[in-house]
Amino acid sequence: MSLAGLRRLFDGLAVLGVLAPWVLAPCVLAVAGCAEIGLGTGVAPVDPNAAPGFNQVVARFVSGQDVDVIEVRSLDPQPMRAAELVLADGSRMPAYSIDVDSSPTRTTLAQAGTATITTPTGMQPMGQGQLRRVTTLVGQNASAALIRPDDPIAYRHIWRTAHVDVRLGDGPGARIVTLPAPVPLD
Repeated sequence: MSLAGLRRLFDGLAVLGVLAPWVLAPCVLAVAGCAEIGLGTGVAPVDPNAAPGFNQVVARFVSGQDVDVIEVRSLDPQPMRAAELVLADGSRMPAYSIDVDSSPTRTTLAQAGTATITTPTGMQPMGQGQLRRVTTLVGQNASAALIRPDDPIAYRHIWRTAHVDVRLGDGPGARIVTLPAPVPLD
């Protein structure tokens, strides 16, 4: 429920005399704060472009960065060990960089309005009206690999027939995830 919706509910209940405004106000603010930071759903709000979801692997070109580099990211219990761009002719271009962060942290920001509310456990004030929630993802590995196609101009013409192979984990528990090659940026 939005803050405006809670306000209408508060006004309606106050008019009906159901609850005095000074009793209902702290409840409305607490619910609004929880809804804004994701506590009402049990999941903190996350920018969908910031990182992959749990057990997810994504490959993309990232605008604002080197437009000729494919970024492959995963959030999985298994660390990424290899990533390769595979062309239709079978040629492979391995990642030139792979970074793994075990038990990474995820920070989310939320607006809590101008009212003063009690900060829930795990939340830290970040300035007027902002809250920061830091969550440690125990048992997860945030991995990132960078692949530069040998010929970026040719890639723009053949990307539909290419794919990205990503190896997660080591030994018998390792698995290969195959992703479509990402669409090149203009």
